[in-house]
This record gives sequence, C-alpha cells and structure tokens, in this order.
Amino acid sequence: MTGVIRAYIYRLLENKYALYVAVIMMLLFTFNQMSRFVLVATNVEMANEIHFGDRECRLNAESHLQNDICRQSPQLCNVEDKTSKCGWYYTGTGYEYQLLAGPLFNIIFSFTSVPVGLILEKNKSNRKNVIAISAVLWSFMVILGGLATQYWHIAVTRLAIAFFEGAFTAFAVSLIGSHFSSDMRSMAMGIFMWGVYFGYSSAFMLKFAANIYSWRIVYFMTGIPGIIFAVITYCTVSDPVVEHLDYESSSSSQKLKEEKKTSSLSPAPLFNHLYIVLVLAGSIRCAGGHTFNYNIHNYVNYFYPGYPIERFLSWIPAVTGVAGTLVGGIWADRLSIQMKQGFMGRLTVILFTLVLSTPLSMLILFSDPPWFFLFMIPCYLLNECLGGILMTAILEQAPVRQQVVSVAIYSFSLNILGGNITLLVPMLRAAWGWQVTMLILWPGTFAISTILFWWSTKLARRRIIKNTEYDEDLLPGDIYT
Repeated sequence: MTGVIRAYIYRLLENKYALYVAVIMMLLFTFNQMSRFVLVATNVEMANEIHFGDRECRLNAESHLQNDICRQSPQLCNVEDKTSKCGWYYTGTGYEYQLLAGPLFNIIFSFTSVPVGLILEKNKSNRKNVIAISAVLWSFMVILGGLATQYWHIAVTRLAIAFFEGAFTAFAVSLIGSHFSSDMRSMAMGIFMWGVYFGYSSAFMLKFAANIYSWRIVYFMTGIPGIIFAVITYCTVSDPVVEHLDYESSSSSQKLKEEKKTSSLSPAPLFNHLYIVLVLAGSIRCAGGHTFNYNIHNYVNYFYPGYPIERFLSWIPAVTGVAGTLVGGIWADRLSIQMKQGFMGRLTVILFTLVLSTPLSMLILFSDPPWFFLFMIPCYLLNECLGGILMTAILEQAPVRQQVVSVAIYSFSLNILGGNITLLVPMLRAAWGWQVTMLILWPGTFAISTILFWWSTKLARRRIIKNTEYDEDLLPGDIYT
C-alpha cells in the first residue's frame, strides 16, 4: 500500500501546477468551512454576551454541578438583587442556535448556488474570478459578524455568508476537474475535500483563542485569511476556459472522446435515475454528518459538563479526514482505472466504508470519554474516505456541458436536506433525550444512505451494460438513445 501511495504522489508531482491549483482551492475551502463552523467554536460565549437560546439558572461562578441550588430553584435568577449568587447562563443551544446552524445558512446557500451557477456558466464566466470574488465577500461578512451586538446582526451576516459562498464549491470542483485526468480525479477531489476537515478542526482550535481572547477575535481570525487567499487565487490560478467550454474545437472533442473510453457509463441526461439516487444518498449522509458536527459539542457538554472536547476535535477530524480521503481517493482511482472496474469501483468504495462506519458511529454514542473520542478515529477514517469519491462520481456521470450545474444541484440538496435536519434536534431531544436523538439523526441516516448507495450500484450497472453499444462519435454530453 505504501508503494501505491508513493506512486500516486509521484504522479501528482508530475503536474505541479495542477497540484498547486488543488491545494489553493483546498485552502480556500478550509476558510470556507471555518466561516461555517466558527459558530460551533463560539456559540456559548456569543450566547452569553448577546443573550439568545436556551438558558439555565446557575451559580454566578458558573458551577457545573448538576445539583446546585440555582438549578433546583430557577426563580432565584429572576431576583433583581445584584448580590444574588445565581444568574442566567446561556448554553448556546435551542431553536435560535439551530436556526443559525441550519436554515439561516443552508436555505440561502442552497437557493443561490444553483441559479448563480447557471447564470455564470451560461455567461462563460472565468471560474477563478468567480471563486476569488466569492471568497472576498464571504470573508468580509465573517469579519462583520465579529462586530455583532444583537442576535439579528449574527443572523444577517450568516445569511450573507451563505449567499456569497453559493457559487464557490461548484466552480472550484469544476476548475479542479479541468486540471486533472480521470485517473487522478478522485485523488484531486480528495485533496480539495481536506478543506472540510481542516476547517472543522480549526474551529475547535479557535475555541482556545475564544477562551483566551474573545469570540470576536475568533471571527476576525477566520475572515482575514480568506481575503488573503482570494487575492492569491486571482493572481496565480488560471482557468483553462477553452478546454472547459469550447466543445466544438477538435482538440477538446478528442480529449473528451479519450476520457469517454476510460468511463464505464454511457451518456445520459442531467436528471437521470443514477444522478437522482446519488444526490439523495449523499444528502441523507450529509444530514447525519451535519447533525454530528453542529451538536457534538452540546451533546458532550450535556453528559460530561466541562469536558475539554477541543483536545480531541481540534485534531481528530483533520488527521483522519486527510488520511481517509487520501486512502479512499487512491483506492477508488485504482479500482476504477487500473483494475478496470470503472464507475462501479468508486461506488464499491463508498458502500464498503458506509457499511463499516455506521455501526462504529453507534458504538461512539454508547461510550464514555475518552473512548467516545478514540472510537471516532476509525469511524472518521472510514466515513471520510468517500467525500472526494462521491464528488468525482457526481462529475463523471453528468453530461460534460452541465458538470457545474450538476455539482451545484448536488450542493443544493446537501444543504436543503442535510443542512436543515438540525431543526429536528430540539423536538426529538425533548421527546426522547440526547442519545436517542443522535442515534436517529446520525447512525440512522447513515443506514438509510447505505441502502440508497446500494441501489445506485444497480442503476449504474444498467448504464454499464449499454456502454458496450453506444456510438464512438458520441460525446459524454450527448444523450444515449
């Protein structure tokens, strides 16, 4: 296995500029994700300063004892006597928090990503310019969020961040895809997906800064680097627009035909059955991951008050995410190209990792710290194998002329279905408690996603059978009849 990884690294280094583009997009994606998850790192400090969400009556010394007199007699916090030993403590949970984590971001993000992608692709916009401008604007909104003094200030900046991030992912994925051949594409997408893990882990590292300085400094620290890397992108990244858009040129047609020969799928329209099931499966899986990412801090704080969660989540997602996407990308590319399993090779890796990671996620919820976090290592490692592979699968099954739109619609579904499921957390928690809620919305969604990915293998096989019959002169954007 070490030899295989070394060989892939040599292949990546052969095209240093393509690797550079992937790394720059990954770094921008890191700050993109930090702008989302900075809420997780600062929600408690922010809620106690601005006053929103659920609250508990606690000793003014912020005692975490479950049986203190203030918790037993909340009316003591309503006493106007300033010498009272009890005061309201905002936990950073509740519908106000879930609105910030879910709908206020995901609905706007989703409904801007598709139309913006359509308009910009139709106008043949330079993708690197779109990415750079988008990064400057969302980063500026993050900085403004650090100046908030009321809940609605945070809500408005959250909406603005979502609006300006709408075009980023689809255009970044498309740009990377233009710089890499099909036999290296999963690996390249895996590098891009590192941004998710670096961004999420960085949010917990920033929690140290929030404890030392303030939550406002954390917002500034998140926004400023995004502007810097946006400028770097504008100045140093190129967009091979001709290869991406001019399908009538002979060189482009030849390139597309060569790539078609390595594909195991026949051409199909954008909204084909395989695409719909892949999008649905990925969205439901995302729902589980979203629930975990935005609620794990509150979950641990409920059962183990004051436990230093940042000691583990500041590095576990980053290390295992990078390792998982690296192994998963190489594994999928190897099965797809070298072992001639084609598209089915990618789906095989996705299905295998979900089958193993689903029971592991259940085991985590029945464990106590530090085992709670130690079991996360293999679970994260397996689950994050499929991030870049699924993005590559979405790209490869789509008509070439509509790849940006296919990724934008996929992103739309991820955020509408996956991103807003957190609204169920307060209701389910009130009915059945934290543990059952997390079991339903984390391993439960993974199990449903596994079934749908299994179904996608059946749909893919139908197109593989047709693949032996279609015309050599068809381009991947053409519809097979």
